[in-house]
Amino acid sequence: MASFKPIANRYRTTQVLGRGAAGVVFKSEYTDPDTGQVRLCALKQLNLDRKNAHIAGIQAECKTLAQCHHPNIAEYHCSFVHRNSLWLVMSVMASNIQGVIRRVQPNGVDENIAMSVAHDILSALAYLEANNQIHRDVKTANILIKEDGTAVLADFGVAGVIMDGVDPAERHTFVGSPLYMAPEIIKNQSQTPKVDIWSLGICLIELVEGSPPYKNMDAVSVIKMIAEHDPPSLNNPSKYGKPFQELISRCLVKDPRDRASASDLLKRIKFPSKHQPGAIKTLLDQYFQKRQGGVSDNITDTEQERLVSEANACLQGANEVPQNDDTWDFHTSRMEVQEYARQAMELEGGGTGQSNTCQTEPEDPLNIAISSVEALVAEVQRLRKENADLKAANDKLIRRIRVFSKE
Repeated sequence: MASFKPIANRYRTTQVLGRGAAGVVFKSEYTDPDTGQVRLCALKQLNLDRKNAHIAGIQAECKTLAQCHHPNIAEYHCSFVHRNSLWLVMSVMASNIQGVIRRVQPNGVDENIAMSVAHDILSALAYLEANNQIHRDVKTANILIKEDGTAVLADFGVAGVIMDGVDPAERHTFVGSPLYMAPEIIKNQSQTPKVDIWSLGICLIELVEGSPPYKNMDAVSVIKMIAEHDPPSLNNPSKYGKPFQELISRCLVKDPRDRASASDLLKRIKFPSKHQPGAIKTLLDQYFQKRQGGVSDNITDTEQERLVSEANACLQGANEVPQNDDTWDFHTSRMEVQEYARQAMELEGGGTGQSNTCQTEPEDPLNIAISSVEALVAEVQRLRKENADLKAANDKLIRRIRVFSKE
């Protein structure tokens, strides 16, 4: 297959596929400069004008994607910096499984479909595990579906790579999406690839029941439930076959030492002999019929047109498009968890927090995490107003990304 080249004006966005913590994903067309051939791709725009803490995450996403070659991991082609944004070129996918469920099967899908998705994602996680990598943000929004019904794992923006010679005990940053977060992350303990197994278990409950455990709770309550209570379970386990029940129970074990690995689960669990991509493809067909053309569920037609227009103006080298805080979603987990980490590290190191809510003893990791979440509410609002002050550092950040992209 011909390669995609990092030339900005050869790409044209046509539709918003989704919007995340740091950017927007577009369905796009790439025109080969040599042959004139037009090919479809997904183009992810990451804004470099945002908070400095994002740069490390952006670099990690590029590096991890470039290292991953597996049929159940979203395919990455190249990246380039243009007009204050980093653009990632990836293979286009039909949708994410979360959107399909919410639109077509809001009360959950058949367990055989869930088992099919589980098998695909476990295959991806086993690959990451074998390569000393942790995704750390496994959730249904990051499980994409190909047009043939195959499930793939995407969005490595908060992924962590365990490098050779690094003590795993040093990996204890507070990252991930709270609803899917493993207990050891909340307790600020060391992390292994088994944090992704817990998250997958939560995803599987969401697939068959329509929503994840603790969905209607605030972040502080979710953290307390995960840390202080028994693992969540299926509402009505008897509805499901023993293999599915066993899969859930082996994923949702509080002590990571007793939790199964991805490779263990692929060996131990009796998955259906007949894979279910056909059934998933049927769900996709129903999904697109209900969406009437495939516009992203959480974006209005007007906003869709604006985002596409601004992206194309940027790619084609037009004048800088105006910044609009409303374009960027500051209520997503990526931004939140990076702030959790910063605040938790300050408190753990004996620093003094600015929030009156931080009155707990710093040596208690759970209280540190909870205090960080409470302080986050005010912090997120402040972040909305500080973009103008970050422009001065932008040139330096872009140079760093350009150097990284050439490696």
